[in-house]
Amino acid sequence: YSDDEVVAADHLASCIMTPIEMDVWASIKNIKDPEYPMWTLSQLRICYPTGVCVKDDTMMIEFTPTVEHCSLATLIGL
Repeated sequence: YSDDEVVAADHLASCIMTPIEMDVWASIKNIKDPEYPMWTLSQLRICYPTGVCVKDDTMMIEFTPTVEHCSLATLIGL
């Protein structure tokens, strides 16, 4: 995503996300990718607003590594 696309995605997500989901998204969207440190997880579409779900005392963060067998996925720490 470009920076403008990230802003647009944030705006759209704010219409469907709970306040705590928005806080979680704000915390993870700017994490730098370990393999491509000039890009964030949101810019690379590794994580996305609709992949954040908080229900009761459980939080789920869906993410898609850049390649299927990404050896650096554990470094992201989600």
